[in-house]
Order: sequence, then C-alpha cells, then structure tokens
Amino acid sequence: MLSYKAVKKAVAELTGIFPIKKDCCIKNCIAYTGEFEDYETCPLCDEARYQPQPPNCKKKKIPRQTFTTVPLGPQLQALWR
Repeated sequence: MLSYKAVKKAVAELTGIFPIKKDCCIKNCIAYTGEFEDYETCPLCDEARYQPQPPNCKKKKIPRQTFTTVPLGPQLQALWR
C-alpha cells in the first residue's frame, strides 16, 4: 500500500497538477510574491515573515504562514488527458 505522500506525488505526475506554496503575512496583509518576494517583514504591519530562530542556527528559515494555490491551467488541461 502506498503512503499518502507517494499517492500525492503519483497523482501530481499523472495529471500535471502541482500545488504552489507561497509565504504570506501572519495577518494576511500581503503575499510574499512579486515585488514583496525578498521582504523579511510585512511593509504594512511590520510582522516578521519567518519564525524566530537562535542566532547561530543555520537551518532553513521557516515561514510563519503559507498559502497553497493550484493553477487553473493545468487543471483544465488534465480534463482532456
């Protein structure tokens, strides 16, 4: 029996539909895309983009909040495959 992760990957490969995860402000002011992509704090409310980490930590920065979108184009194309 396949795991959830394996099934999710197989469905994405078969249909060509892949979810896109992006960071957003914890208060939903902005999405960190386009001109805001490199910002570390929200320009509207000054909330931090990433969870606080110890100063010497070299781990990947963890966003405080993300949202997932599924592009419409691949969904429509998958209907006729």
